[in-house]
Amino acid sequence: MIMNRFIHIVVAIVIVIFVVTLLSCKTKETRIVTTPENIEAVEKKIRESYQEKVNKVREEVAKIQKSKNAKVEPLIKKAEKQRNLAIDGYEEFLAKYPGSAYTPDILIRLGEVYFERSEAEHIKAIEEFEKALEEADPTMPSFMEEPKPHYEETIRAYQQIVVNYPNFEYIDTAYYGLGYCLGAQQEYQEATETLTTLINKYPTSRYVPECYLRIGDFWFDQVEFDKAIQFYSHVDPESPLYDKALYKIGWCYFNKSSEFAQENYYRAVDSFCKLLDYYQEHKPHTTLAEEAREFSAICFAELADYREESALDLTIEYFNQNPRDYSSEILHALGDVYLYKQDKIPKAIEAYNGVLARNPTYSKAASVLNSMVEAYERSNLPEEADRIRQMIVDNYGPGSTWYENLTEPEDRYKALEMRERNLYNVALYAHSVALKTNSKEAYIEAINRYRQYLYEFPANPKAYKLNYYLAEALYAIGDYWNAGIEYERVSLEYKDPRYKADKVDEMGFSRADAAYNAVVAYSDVFDYEKKNMEPPELKKITPEPGGSLEGNDGEKGTVITPESIATDSEEEEGVGVQ
Repeated sequence: MIMNRFIHIVVAIVIVIFVVTLLSCKTKETRIVTTPENIEAVEKKIRESYQEKVNKVREEVAKIQKSKNAKVEPLIKKAEKQRNLAIDGYEEFLAKYPGSAYTPDILIRLGEVYFERSEAEHIKAIEEFEKALEEADPTMPSFMEEPKPHYEETIRAYQQIVVNYPNFEYIDTAYYGLGYCLGAQQEYQEATETLTTLINKYPTSRYVPECYLRIGDFWFDQVEFDKAIQFYSHVDPESPLYDKALYKIGWCYFNKSSEFAQENYYRAVDSFCKLLDYYQEHKPHTTLAEEAREFSAICFAELADYREESALDLTIEYFNQNPRDYSSEILHALGDVYLYKQDKIPKAIEAYNGVLARNPTYSKAASVLNSMVEAYERSNLPEEADRIRQMIVDNYGPGSTWYENLTEPEDRYKALEMRERNLYNVALYAHSVALKTNSKEAYIEAINRYRQYLYEFPANPKAYKLNYYLAEALYAIGDYWNAGIEYERVSLEYKDPRYKADKVDEMGFSRADAAYNAVVAYSDVFDYEKKNMEPPELKKITPEPGGSLEGNDGEKGTVITPESIATDSEEEEGVGVQ
């Protein structure tokens, strides 16, 4: 034992020789130490650094956009020139051969090119309008109106087809294009009549589902929700537009809801759930599922306000009567609505607790708890926030029933990423409490959490800093021998490029400081031994890190990615999260 300690001390003294010129003025009393302000400043620095990175990214995006515009502008002008040449050619043909058999074909193509030109002109007008708004005096009232699209040329072309060429092969395309353009110009009555004619004359046309949807939209824009529902309901379930129709029906009922028409909230939720059922069966690439869950939650929240009841209770009651395997997702959405949309934090926490009570193995349980952490932090309840973080660390990691139920690599990656972040914060919070209160229990909690972090995420860039803090906490409780070992490790073993070459963290603790503190700690061991004393022993709740940047299996930890996490229940040890 004495010989091993002697060897460590000799190594530490050698280290000091290399840094003695920097530390010659330091004594045992000038050991570089952490303070509550140190740790808080570090975290503040990290947040500021993050914001700086965000600003840099925004600047880069602006540069790229500017460069992109410079490259795209010539292409736009070229396309505009070609479009005008096409229009000139079509118009010339129609003037020379007004009764040609090709006239309807030329008209349908001319209408399309007219439409493209009108769209381009409208986009340009919108850009000029927005620029004028930015340059306008914000203290003065603005009478500028947003420019509207003009499709008169396209409308004339299509009208010629539907009037003069009823047997044209693509007559349904002409009717649909005509109805669309009339609706875009807010000529709703004419648009409805045109699209209704298409539905009645050509019931097998591929445009029929879109006609029902578009007519429904016309009535929706005019706040005629019952008429809109009537047309949305005619969209064929086999149509790719069916999900949009269900979503719009839900919106109609939601807009019809009020204190005196509370039943419409339930009708809205019925429609949104029908949409979610449809997605479960068809699994399309793009969906409105997130919006459907959110607005279902909003329905329950508003209904609860009118009834002065708990939205959580109303939601659970609904799904007890109408069981769905995605009910936990809507309860989750209810918490998010209260937290992020309405800033009703107690109700958000109630909803989140309801999710976990109803479904403890909910796949997004860790995300729910993470939102609870944010809710408690916004309520200035750091102790409660830390309690929830510890729940995430202790109950939602590898080996837990919850984690083993995750089947997707992406979900497991996010779970480990969340675990890493919360374990990091739990350790720092315990250390901060210890520094402020000089509580030995808090120091031991911090030490155990630091060791747990270093064991689970040895390859993470944060490991360097936390290893230094571990040494500090050990020294603070008088475990000088282990403190010396950890200081020594910091000074020697973090040589990977991902770790900062000369500083442990933003406060300026360097490898040289760690080497010096190692010698100070080892010298304190001699003081104990001279007095026939033993340094205090710690009861550790987690395994030792393994002596270096290596995991428990002896292989160096690697930075995890979604692809690197297997879908089976075995978890690779010694991984780090960037």
